[in-house]
Amino acid sequence: MGCKLELERPVQKLLQRLQDDVAERIKERMKRLAENPICEKKLKGRLKGYCRARIGEYRIIYRLQPCT
Repeated sequence: MGCKLELERPVQKLLQRLQDDVAERIKERMKRLAENPICEKKLKGRLKGYCRARIGEYRIIYRLQPCT
């Protein structure tokens, strides 16, 4: 079961500025996370409650919420 993926506006702009191959790798990972929402690495401190996924030198910071 897939979940809804919401991107904030700064993320959308960043994806447009990245090289095509890098942007595609990031989009593919986000798609996989939406299809199979797992927390790859839990964050601590002020980002407690968020998760992190690594794609080369980039990181996706996300929060899991129940799928509707």
